[in-house]
Amino acid sequence: MARIFTFLCLILFLGGNHRVYASLLFGNAEIKPQLLLNTVYDDNIAYNKTNKKADFRQDLGFGLKANFARKAYGLDLAANIIRRTYNKYNKFNNTFEDASLKIYGEPSGVSRFILTDNFIHSVDPFSFEDEFGNSQERTSYWRNTIGLQYTQELSRRWNMIFGYANSINDYSRKDLIDSYYNLFSYETDYALSSRLVVLAYYQFLDYHYEHLGDIKSQRLAAGSRYYITNQLYWDFRLGEDFITTLDKDKKRGDFLSATLTNEPDPNSQFSLSYSRQTSPSYYSQNLFKSERISLSWVRQLLERLAANLNAFWGKGRYTEGGTKEDTVGVGAGISFEINRQMRFSLNYSFSYKTSDTLGDGYRRNAVTLGLRYEF
Repeated sequence: MARIFTFLCLILFLGGNHRVYASLLFGNAEIKPQLLLNTVYDDNIAYNKTNKKADFRQDLGFGLKANFARKAYGLDLAANIIRRTYNKYNKFNNTFEDASLKIYGEPSGVSRFILTDNFIHSVDPFSFEDEFGNSQERTSYWRNTIGLQYTQELSRRWNMIFGYANSINDYSRKDLIDSYYNLFSYETDYALSSRLVVLAYYQFLDYHYEHLGDIKSQRLAAGSRYYITNQLYWDFRLGEDFITTLDKDKKRGDFLSATLTNEPDPNSQFSLSYSRQTSPSYYSQNLFKSERISLSWVRQLLERLAANLNAFWGKGRYTEGGTKEDTVGVGAGISFEINRQMRFSLNYSFSYKTSDTLGDGYRRNAVTLGLRYEF
């Protein structure tokens, strides 16, 4: 299904007058096909210390961005298919695919919804968060996550939010277990003032491992959002998870999440977050107790020049077996708009990982020169 989705995106890309397609399908819409070219130097393409390999890689890809909006509804779509070719180690050649869809609307003045679908097919970890808790070896995998959120305003101060999410994880390696989960959530928010909002939250998670069974958990939490200014605010949540393992054992784990966000303008954002929780692992039938700190900064420095910075720190332990893992990642980049259709980018990424069962883990540096052409 995901391959068909990507193929349809390419058909739109190759179909000639894409604005005619936009007019026929959506009315007032904008569809932008893209050509992607990257040159990457990676000093550890195997994500492995004992089998470390350095190489240059060339990426050639096609992308698509589309959006349309009417009075009460809108849609955003983005998709990429990229062929990655290594200079020396041809056995590492692979094809990367990702797609994201967002549909949103306001059926009435007091209700709104957001439906999202995110798909990725990759061999390499997609982010620092993806490296954390992951296997050391590269493996082909695909993941599709659907989310639905419905908000109902009961009054000017009081909201109810209903949520649902489903995620499917499929791996090519036999020692990694395919899995999926269903998540249901309910949240109620109440504005005590124009600056302070308090909330209560409930979540039910059913995480299924193929041929093994389910890990189920329920989360009860309370929290708040406080606006320091109109653009600067923090979110805080504290709660408890009640978990039933595959062996039907009962466990409890604390949950904490805190985020500081600054959005001075539509093209700039700063976010710093900390979280602590016990959750099912993507890769094995185990619980992973972890702490994470992540930082994200995006800034439009000049009319055509933008910069970004992101950092990640994670520390975790599997509850069965006691395996410990630490991951640190830092990334930085700039992008320059050469003209209205062409953008140049330069990015650097560093990650370092240690694990009890994965030897000394690995250290990795990568530099990427990119060019994106928009038709």
